[in-house]
Amino acid sequence: MEEEGVGGEDRIRSLPESLIRHILSLLPTKCVVATTILSRGWNNLWISLPVLDFREWKSPNTQETLSSTNSFMDFVDRVLLLRNMSDIKKFCLTCNSEYFDDQRIKAWILTAIQCRVEELIVSRDASERVDIIPVDLYTCESLTSLDIDLFGGQHLNLPQLISFPRLKILQLSEISVFRQRNIQQLFSNCPILEELCLKYCLLNHLNIISSTLKSLTFVSSLRICMSDVKIKIDTPNLISITVDDGIPQHLVVESFPSLVDADIHRMYTDPSVPVDVIPNFVKKLSNVKHLKLSGNISETQQVKSLFSFLQFSPILESLVFGRVCYGDEANEDAFTLDVVPHCLLMNLKSIKFQYFEGQLKELDLVQLFLQNARVLQMVIIEISSDHFVSSDKKKHSAKDVEDFNKIV
Repeated sequence: MEEEGVGGEDRIRSLPESLIRHILSLLPTKCVVATTILSRGWNNLWISLPVLDFREWKSPNTQETLSSTNSFMDFVDRVLLLRNMSDIKKFCLTCNSEYFDDQRIKAWILTAIQCRVEELIVSRDASERVDIIPVDLYTCESLTSLDIDLFGGQHLNLPQLISFPRLKILQLSEISVFRQRNIQQLFSNCPILEELCLKYCLLNHLNIISSTLKSLTFVSSLRICMSDVKIKIDTPNLISITVDDGIPQHLVVESFPSLVDADIHRMYTDPSVPVDVIPNFVKKLSNVKHLKLSGNISETQQVKSLFSFLQFSPILESLVFGRVCYGDEANEDAFTLDVVPHCLLMNLKSIKFQYFEGQLKELDLVQLFLQNARVLQMVIIEISSDHFVSSDKKKHSAKDVEDFNKIV
């Protein structure tokens, strides 16, 4: 139904076409098609939109059936046919039903490539091995961003010929690679790559050597339990790093002279690996200015490791504690400093505690920083919204922190 203003004016149609196109490009494609009922002028506008988003292909209450999946696949076919091979800026596709036809998925991706797609996001969930990536993808000259997620650790068959001259962002999730030399070729043939994210991948040997890389993320992708795992990272212009992964024994890391942000969820290693593996990696993060820490702090040694991290970060300016689990094994001596880190004396200006529950060890940690951070300007404590933390406990936590501040 058209929205009319005073005198029967169609106010929707009076909007600038550039604004309408921008708004429609933010919606899932099925919703974009449905908007044609709002205004007669929109009937054909959606066909020329450069963004196709097929991630929300069914309603939350719609059951995944052969019929519903076939209807969606027919819808995608019609949309691509009506566009008549016009350029695609962004193509997003999620196929999380067992009834999807992998050959049709491959054909859609190939069509996007032929339409000079710039951003490609593909997610496929299947219990059996899938083959949905056309070989043409690996020589696509128009791609600037590529995100492939193959749920279940599916194998990605990389060809020998790989070339991404414009690719700046690469994210690979839940994949494994048969030939490690091909994964090296993938990275080495992205000459202007700026962001690399590896999540839940199975990688044994990895050389990341790039002078253009600015952001690097590892999430459960490095296999620490294998003695022959060899990882080398040489990224002198890296600005941001995120680690939620194991640290293998044979990890060679050059310095990060340009590093500004580090987000450390977990760092762990195999019991058989020498104890200095993680500290040696931490030392490479010495130039970081903004640090976020999350994970388990359950033992005295782990608490001490945290403070060692601060010792190796002399120019740290801001520190964020994310969701941290404090175990009962850490004793009171763990929350004392033998030597106050340089960053606490000279540079640390802000600290944020997220998901704060008011545990005694959380309070000990807050007190420690209030007493030792000499140039601290701001402390932010975000009380946990978890339902299992009582409101009384939250009030007591806030009062305890206020009392600490008065003492300091």
